[in-house]
Amino acid sequence: MRSNRKDAVIIFLLIAFSRIVSHFFRQGYFTSSMLIPVVGFYVGLFYIHGKKSLVPMSLANFLTSLVIRIFLLDDLLWVAIIRSLASVAIMFIEIYTFRFLFKRVGRVNYGLINFLFVLKFLLISIIVGALGGLGRLGVTMIFSDFNDIFFTFGKQALGSVFGILLFGSVVLFSFYNDSANYTRKTWIYSFIYEALFITIAFIIFSNKYIYFDFAKFSFVFFLLYIIAGIKFESRMLIFNNFAFIIVYSSIKSFSPISDTFYDAVININVYLFVITFAALIIKATIYAYNTKTREVDKANDTLRELIYSTNQLFSRLRVIESETDEFTKDFLSKMFRIACNIFQKFDKASCYLKRDEVVEFVAAKGFDVNYLNELGFAS
Repeated sequence: MRSNRKDAVIIFLLIAFSRIVSHFFRQGYFTSSMLIPVVGFYVGLFYIHGKKSLVPMSLANFLTSLVIRIFLLDDLLWVAIIRSLASVAIMFIEIYTFRFLFKRVGRVNYGLINFLFVLKFLLISIIVGALGGLGRLGVTMIFSDFNDIFFTFGKQALGSVFGILLFGSVVLFSFYNDSANYTRKTWIYSFIYEALFITIAFIIFSNKYIYFDFAKFSFVFFLLYIIAGIKFESRMLIFNNFAFIIVYSSIKSFSPISDTFYDAVININVYLFVITFAALIIKATIYAYNTKTREVDKANDTLRELIYSTNQLFSRLRVIESETDEFTKDFLSKMFRIACNIFQKFDKASCYLKRDEVVEFVAAKGFDVNYLNELGFAS
């Protein structure tokens, strides 16, 4: 129960924070964000936690939308309430559509990251983003006057698409593959890395230093993402993407990337998509290498154990035993261990001798031999 409450609080805070950050790339009253991190978070969290995440996500989405519309966009109270409820309804459409489609892709594992998987994930993101864009366009048409429907729909749909690509993907792979154990050393290195990332982002986007602009030094971000993929868990990419868009949107210096805000945001989205998935693919490559290495080490250990057990068995056969019964049990026990080393895909197994009335267990895997013998199974 306490764990469920903790998960609910974490989900609420993640959705609230990402919903607020989603407002950074908003310009003017009638336009929508072209990067909506909250979409990536709620499709990922719903896929992971299922229906138990609906209440905290709905509350967080509704309350933050309401606050933003009343205090930042100056909406009337009744308009803010209706549009906030509409935001929650659109969220339901997106999360259920994403879960339905993504379950057809397969398991979420680093071993699955390849070009085909990226294409499938991109297609799913486009479909979900298009549905979300249509929903937001419909709400906007009810409460606002604008002329360019396709342009507005495009911006709104792209916001959902890139939100899923940049944040939903990392949320999923982080939950299913990252280690939950963080040492103090790892925390320190993570803090130093992220502080360095934010400092470099500020220097490049601020335009205060002539030679440090995005056109010349965009490769630095690529290197930093590669380092994150090699040295840290994939959740670090979430912090990188947040830091990137927050620093850029706070400074709003368009010239290093593009002359207009909209073109700049599109370029940033595409750039972040490329380097984020490049880092995930590198992490997948390292994961595959480590997995193969562990399999080889395990096979070597099994072979050594098999050779050792076999040598023991044959050395035992050379000895003339006076007690035939004890020799038989010892012989069967060693044969059983050899079989266990050869055939490892089992949960539990046992080896026993048939006596007059009950069976006598001589070896077991996953059971306690003495306890099995105490039960007195009939022969």
